[in-house]
Amino acid sequence: MASSGSFNTSAYTFSSGTRYLTFSWEVSSQSIQDNTTTISWKLFGAGTYKYNPVCSDFHVEIDGDVVYDKPSTYHLNVYPDDVVASGKKVITHNSDGKRSFKVYVEAGIYVHAANCSGSGEWDLPTIARASTISSASDVTLGNKCSVKWEPKSTSFRYKLEFSMGNWSYKTDAIHPNTTSAYTYTGYPIPIEAAEQIPNASTGTMTVKLYTYSDSDGTKQVGGASTASFTVTVPDSSDTKPIVSMTLAPVSSLAAAFDGLYIQGKTKVKATMGGSGKYGATIKTYSIKVEGASYDSGDSYTSGYLAGYGNIDVYGYAKDSRGYTGSITLTIPVIGYANPKILAVSGENNVVAGRCDSDGNLIDSGTYLKVKAKRSYSSVASGGKQYNFCKIQYRYKLASAASYSSWETILPGESLSSDEIITGALLGGVLAVDSSYLVQVQSIDDVGECSITTISVPTEKVYMHRDVRKRSLAFGKYIEEENCIDIAEDIKVRIRGEFITDSTASLASRATNVATFAANADETAENADEPAAYVAESGTSGGWTYKKWSDGTYVMFGTFSLTPAESAKNEILYLTNSMEIAVPFTISSAYVAGSMAGHYWIANCGISGSSAITLQLMSDKIFSTTDEIEVRLTVHGEWK
Repeated sequence: MASSGSFNTSAYTFSSGTRYLTFSWEVSSQSIQDNTTTISWKLFGAGTYKYNPVCSDFHVEIDGDVVYDKPSTYHLNVYPDDVVASGKKVITHNSDGKRSFKVYVEAGIYVHAANCSGSGEWDLPTIARASTISSASDVTLGNKCSVKWEPKSTSFRYKLEFSMGNWSYKTDAIHPNTTSAYTYTGYPIPIEAAEQIPNASTGTMTVKLYTYSDSDGTKQVGGASTASFTVTVPDSSDTKPIVSMTLAPVSSLAAAFDGLYIQGKTKVKATMGGSGKYGATIKTYSIKVEGASYDSGDSYTSGYLAGYGNIDVYGYAKDSRGYTGSITLTIPVIGYANPKILAVSGENNVVAGRCDSDGNLIDSGTYLKVKAKRSYSSVASGGKQYNFCKIQYRYKLASAASYSSWETILPGESLSSDEIITGALLGGVLAVDSSYLVQVQSIDDVGECSITTISVPTEKVYMHRDVRKRSLAFGKYIEEENCIDIAEDIKVRIRGEFITDSTASLASRATNVATFAANADETAENADEPAAYVAESGTSGGWTYKKWSDGTYVMFGTFSLTPAESAKNEILYLTNSMEIAVPFTISSAYVAGSMAGHYWIANCGISGSSAITLQLMSDKIFSTTDEIEVRLTVHGEWK
């Protein structure tokens, strides 16, 4: 780079010396604001010839512009150092502040036409110009963005303008005071800028760099440099949507239970509301209760509450950015269990039985005595009890089609004791030669009940024979024609094979019955133990059953089974294992049964403690669409 320069034209030679012209220049001034350099120049005579020859046809070009031109008719006598022409020339620099220029000169020396010329080229001093952004870092809103550039002068000031959508911010003047690479980190991009991207979690922000030549930052140098970077809306408490939720219990219970959450009887209804932040809108709501999620609309009703105590209900709202806000409310759920009827400890532990007019339990009694205990949930809240439970009974002849009406023997409001031992009921109407079924139930205000069915047998007699009915009874009175009737507490010893159906498998059934008989025989021989009584009897799931207090049971029923598949076992066909649910928990099962057709029981047992298992066998392949009627009798022990 040069601040001045000169060159000589070619010369005209005289006998006593030479004459030529010299062009010289120097920088007069530079304008950073205008990006220009002004030079001063002159053209003058030079050489060793001491006289002043005539010169004409002068021509001077600077940076492509003719700055001086005289025709051949113009004559000038030129001594050494005589100035032919002079002036100033403004040269505009390139955008990067750099510039070179050329000069061309010609003239006619001692003739009237140009015969001498010369030229020169120089690089002007560079003018400091506007900087360009080299990088702008991505940033999470609320944090500072790093913008990097290289200042061109230590005196320059800069301003940064950040913008996105309708939001913008311009910094005050920045003075790096260096010409080395500079990084600005002085401005945190505010979260409020997120309003410009309500439906996305990221957006593109623009930053512009302005260069100024003065300390006040008012005289801009060149144009602005522009760059872009990505901003991310943070997923934080400042940006997550606000969620509101109201809860209310829902049930079909009586009005007395309104406003209460009751285990297994009440659902919770959640009504949702919310608002997004920084322009976002709510797109979806959902709730979560006891591990189950519900996610449609803005109102939800859960399933029945399975737990009790303080249960948390979680509400969620997802906004248009995909961010989720939450709220947690806690509801007090009152524990609840269905009522039960229990036997009152004491005399024989019976729930109902025959008694005399004084209430003494006797086998020949014509009155009824009930001894029962209720167990139920009080459903209490705030020191107040909302649920009450009463004990009722009804009865019928064992052969009758329907029961009598329910009679209350312990009102729900009676809270002094949960036990009831009645005196003599029914006014002596129980015939000694007939058996009855008595049902005792506990029923609460929630609407649930527990029913226990008690078989009240006839008066005990050693044996009763009725020729007309062609019947015989042991330990009780005859109640059915063409029947051998054995009282519940009579033990039976069976020796040899016991056949109930000629088409059934003799070997398999004989094994089961023999095992049961051996157990019965062992029980009969233990004379020191008290006699067992029927603890429960009834019908359920196709079974008719009786459970004795010593842990044994008997039940029978008829079922229709359809094999899912069968496989050939040598020459016979064997079904898959099929299950039949039982009405109570069992620990053993001895199964006997009969079927119509060419089928018999191959294997039997229990599945867990809630079902018996069967495999049927036949000499014909089983149909997987036709049902097989199976008649079963099962003995064993219950839990």
